[in-house]
Amino acid sequence: MILVKTKKKIIILSILAFFLIASYCFLVTNILQKGREIYSMSKEIKDIQIKRGELISLQKNLFSSGEMVIKLEDFVLKTGSEVEFIKKIEDMAVLSNVKSEIKTAKIAEISGNNSIIVENFKVGLEAIGSWSDVIYFLTLIENLPLKVTINNVSFNKFSDYGIKEQKIPQWLLSIDFSVIKRK
Repeated sequence: MILVKTKKKIIILSILAFFLIASYCFLVTNILQKGREIYSMSKEIKDIQIKRGELISLQKNLFSSGEMVIKLEDFVLKTGSEVEFIKKIEDMAVLSNVKSEIKTAKIAEISGNNSIIVENFKVGLEAIGSWSDVIYFLTLIENLPLKVTINNVSFNKFSDYGIKEQKIPQWLLSIDFSVIKRK
């Protein structure tokens, strides 16, 4: 009888120990699983925060790029304003007291650049006047509020004319330049 009671107690204690160990294993497994889920969620949150930071940085870059594009627009001839530009050159010639003649005006692709946004507006002209007037006219062209690329410039003494018995040399300015224009 004592042996049966001891066996019963051992079986009951064994069953109780088994349930305690099983409960402990279940809790540990459950805690580890929750830990992995928390780690995964924190990693996702960190990734989202990084992406949000990159998005904010990209938005700032786009905003500043937009400002730069607006600033760059001031250095580019607008679409369809070629005639106005030629008139401006002619007005500068009158202001400079030189006689000018536009020899060529054409639109060309920018070499080495297959841009769909901009192209070159090439102008070739000649101007005749005194040395100081011709230089002043050239300076006005160089200082246009556009991106001006001077491709060729030449000065030739053209002739002399007299004013009050003083000979004033006349100079011929030949210039080829281009400005960037929007397509």
